[in-house]
Amino acid sequence: MVPRYIRSIMKIWIWLSIVLGARAAPSMGGTNANDLSASQQNSKPDEKPNICYNQCCNHTSSILLANMNLSVNPCDDFYRFTCGRFLETNHLADDQGELSEYSAIEDHVKVQLRDILQEPIQDSDIRPFRIAKRLYSVCMNVSQREQQGLDQIKSLLKTLGGWPVLEGSSWNESAFSWETTTYEFRRLGFPIYSLLKTYVYKVRKDQYMIHVDQPETLVEKSYMKEGPVKPDEVVNLEAPDFFQSFEPLLNSTPKRVLANYLLWQVMSFSSTYLTEEMNNRHFKFSAILRGVTARKPRWQECVDETKDLDIAVGPVKPDEVVNLEAPDFFRSFEPLLKATPKRVLANYLLWQVMSFSSTYLTEEMNNRYFKFSSTLRGVTARKPRWQECVDETKDLDIAVGALYIRKYFNQDAKANVETMVRLILDETYKYLSTVDWMDPNTRLAAQDKVKAIIPYVAYPQELLDDSKLEQYYATMDANISSYLDFARAVSKHKR
Repeated sequence: MVPRYIRSIMKIWIWLSIVLGARAAPSMGGTNANDLSASQQNSKPDEKPNICYNQCCNHTSSILLANMNLSVNPCDDFYRFTCGRFLETNHLADDQGELSEYSAIEDHVKVQLRDILQEPIQDSDIRPFRIAKRLYSVCMNVSQREQQGLDQIKSLLKTLGGWPVLEGSSWNESAFSWETTTYEFRRLGFPIYSLLKTYVYKVRKDQYMIHVDQPETLVEKSYMKEGPVKPDEVVNLEAPDFFQSFEPLLNSTPKRVLANYLLWQVMSFSSTYLTEEMNNRHFKFSAILRGVTARKPRWQECVDETKDLDIAVGPVKPDEVVNLEAPDFFRSFEPLLKATPKRVLANYLLWQVMSFSSTYLTEEMNNRYFKFSSTLRGVTARKPRWQECVDETKDLDIAVGALYIRKYFNQDAKANVETMVRLILDETYKYLSTVDWMDPNTRLAAQDKVKAIIPYVAYPQELLDDSKLEQYYATMDANISSYLDFARAVSKHKR
């Protein structure tokens, strides 16, 4: 998947490419308002005015034409007509999971981001920029991770109460609870939502909404809907190679023991996830439960406990809005949790820690995990290391985005598109007042919608404000040397 901030940059670029012909220029500010107004001067005498014939417009048109298959009748297959040659002339590389018009732009943006992130940290760099460059540098330092080995993850597993598959008979079952372990995940920066997913949205300036959702699964639910999952399909097809990377930890523990906990996830979740009704149903309610003598549902008790671990909204208030996704799922899932032995739950949860951590440890574990995960993604080769490290900065999107726009964006280009969007909205509003196929009430409603549109073009001005960027990243350490520690710190900050 393309990281969110790169997709945002690509969308920005496509806007500018179409309107300003930005891809023909070395930076995104290659065309200004004068170029657009000059199009009338370049217009052919026998053509209607307001058609752009300048070099940038011609270049952009040539890109569109290069992807079209003009031999196809658009009335027969409009998609083939508009994109047919793109499909014929472009092919997936071994390290690609998807290919689209975004791909060429994505590749170019990633090169630009690499050039920014690998620049030496300067004394003049503000804290967010030092953090982004530092993360990229730590990611690229493979030899350091090899030296650190697996000692760090062993220590973290101990902190979490120990992984039963490693501890054996010495594991303390009475000290384990999945609730406490889940809270510890969040405290330590592991973005793992294996049994319960909670998050907070800011609805308005002083109002938040708490969401309680189904846990995330290693195997996509869409695969489970194809029918019953056969145990040998998962273990024999996907698991053994990845489990071999745990050999330094497992010693003589049979790999099939560890594999069983992955199977527990697939088999147990497949019994509760498969219906669309369970996935789609949800309700919102006001958490006015004081005065109720019955015990709260277990999931709500967990929501109450997130007050110190999620966005600082304080205790759940009586009038707090909680959005419970898929209530039918939780009705089925709670009995499953009660019926599942603690040892199985502990192995499953700590397996998730290992799954998340593997890409931040040794190269052997990284390669094994790639081979394991590539089965579902259809990718047969790893990306170059620098691309993986650029992708790894995705959760520092504000810092990386601020770096990018300062080097590659031009205020004039942004202003041109903002003007264009404003003019389009103005003309749309005027047009709606003249259409004869709307009744008066519908027309007014449509015009109200146009007036309510808030255009977001290119980037917010806050990304140019050093003080706001510093404030946003004030709690992050800019000198972390461990890749896994860095990943956990970024995860905690993102939350």
